[in-house]
Amino acid sequence: MVLARNAALVVTRVAAPKGVVLVEDFGGGELPLWFRTQRVVATATCLVVACSAQTATEIKAADLKVLPVPADSIAFDGRLMTPSRRIAVRTILGATLLEILVPGAYTHVRIWTNGGADADQITLGVNLTPPPDVLNPLL
Repeated sequence: MVLARNAALVVTRVAAPKGVVLVEDFGGGELPLWFRTQRVVATATCLVVACSAQTATEIKAADLKVLPVPADSIAFDGRLMTPSRRIAVRTILGATLLEILVPGAYTHVRIWTNGGADADQITLGVNLTPPPDVLNPLL
């Protein structure tokens, strides 16, 4: 599934091997050192998001501008390097679950989960608004 600018909410479900999902640049990212008790661990190019290893996890993704703020607690709010201008949501085994087209080499990402390291719902908000220099190269 692909999420692009002006698209609605995208939802998928996965029984995640090892109880983790990766959010990274489509070209791959550097995996952070991760401990099972942490909800999200990050490097500049990769986020490891803990989720249930026992049940299917629902993953929602949308533009931050249209995404209703989830009631779940925020687990990450920061920037991800996206030199390919695409974000991949993958299993630890490398299977791509979602592809998100982004406008810049750095992307603001927020992640909410409904629990600790065994969450069965992950909401991914991504800023899909192009930066001013992409909208008008003369700026």
